[in-house]
Amino acid sequence: MRKIINFLVVVALLLSFISCYSKPIEPSKNLAGKGIYIWQLWNLPIVSEADIPIKLSWDNDKGESEEHDVMSFESLKKLLVESGVSWVAVKLGDSDSFWLRDGALISRWLGSQDMTFDNFLDGLHSHGIKVFGWSFV
Repeated sequence: MRKIINFLVVVALLLSFISCYSKPIEPSKNLAGKGIYIWQLWNLPIVSEADIPIKLSWDNDKGESEEHDVMSFESLKKLLVESGVSWVAVKLGDSDSFWLRDGALISRWLGSQDMTFDNFLDGLHSHGIKVFGWSFV
């Protein structure tokens, strides 16, 4: 019983020490303003009749290739700027799969517009939009 009481006293002292000397967490200034998370960059729907779609194909659940009309980078950039977005978080991977590798759908979407991911970043940064990458692990 005495060991348990001693243990609880030590834990209480450690918790009070941590709460007294830890700095409060400040909100990130990087994520200030309006932002958006994008899950599948290559699969954004057309939102305006003025958009010129990109034709991109990928396999459906049955393994059959299907062609899709998806939003172009220029249309995406215009939409983000007009909406006042200041940051974008783009999904770039899933577990051990990195989506910027050759042949991945993001690379194919960019390549269909004669772009690289660096061009994507530069295009958004030139309008003051910060870009973050994220992955589901």
